[in-house]
Amino acid sequence: MKQRSKKQEIQGQMSRGVTFSLPIILLSLLFIVILAVWISWQRPEIKTVVKVVDGDTIILDNGETVRYIGIDTPEVSVPVTDLECYGPEATIRNEELVAGREVKMIRDIKNRDKYGRLLRYVYLTSDDTFINLELVKDGYARSLAVYPNVSYTKEIKSATEAAQRDKKGLWSENNCPLTK
Repeated sequence: MKQRSKKQEIQGQMSRGVTFSLPIILLSLLFIVILAVWISWQRPEIKTVVKVVDGDTIILDNGETVRYIGIDTPEVSVPVTDLECYGPEATIRNEELVAGREVKMIRDIKNRDKYGRLLRYVYLTSDDTFINLELVKDGYARSLAVYPNVSYTKEIKSATEAAQRDKKGLWSENNCPLTK
């Protein structure tokens, strides 16, 4: 058996270390890039609401339309004959909560829907009220989980069940006062 010199042994260890380190360096870089993208998704956007379209859709000061993630409110589409029960009430409540106010928006996995609207969880900057959840808790909306944007599905579904149990809004005895 051929004896290796000390120099050859050190060079062998170094070359093995370099080949071993390269995959670790590449994986580390990939992790950093993924982390940076995830952080940028989680960074809240702050904007002012200039118009409320309906119970779950708003328009911002930059012209973007935002659809609240995880909830669905009755429609108030034109013509007026297409009004759904409790649609006007949901729109009015959304106006009371956000019209003219500054909001913080958080995205989930999918950024936009098929209509080009931003998909966001929306909070008031003044007191951190979670608008999506607030509308559900008060019975103006119901849960609507659309994969992959399901981060708050459990909380929103639980609030829907509580509103149903307590007969709030959509589930109240007189739930269509503005559409009758």
